[in-house]
Amino acid sequence: ANQGNDNTLFRTRITPEQDAAYMKAVEAGDMEAAQRMVNEAARLAIPNTKVVDENGNPMVVYHGTLAKNLTRFNKDLIGSRYSYGSSGPNTFDCSGFTSYLYKQYGYSLPRTSTSQSEIGVQVEKESLVPGDILCFSNRRDRRVNHVGVYVGESKFIHASTSVRGVVMDDLNSDYFMRNYVCARRIL
Repeated sequence: ANQGNDNTLFRTRITPEQDAAYMKAVEAGDMEAAQRMVNEAARLAIPNTKVVDENGNPMVVYHGTLAKNLTRFNKDLIGSRYSYGSSGPNTFDCSGFTSYLYKQYGYSLPRTSTSQSEIGVQVEKESLVPGDILCFSNRRDRRVNHVGVYVGESKFIHASTSVRGVVMDDLNSDYFMRNYVCARRIL
């Protein structure tokens, strides 16, 4: 998947146990242990696939941990104001919100909802995982004009309207079921 700015993701097999151990080390503040895990994952990573931090340093991203952090981070933004054309950090439109979230983890997404609906890999609704981008359209031609980020259990977070701001909604509500177009996996 294209991450923009020539950044791609380290791809390595991380077991759920390794992911849990890494997350436990980070939450405990044991950055030395976490760094050892990162170094080991980097050693095992497939060549030519990396993501870089804001300083250009290569870093490993554990998919499960990234999805968890992305979900936690976007929940912290609930209540932020909606502003058309804005991409944070205090106000957002829908694609600005998804762009802002992914940018925090080294990903550069296209700026419009339509463009975001064309990147990554399309996934079936039944196979959604936290971090997937959900694409919607209330247009007759079904061209995507709204996006949000799936957080699990049929819920997603998005910059909704100028009245509602950033909110969590149920994917199975009548409105979103009727306007759902597809989901894209970037991670």
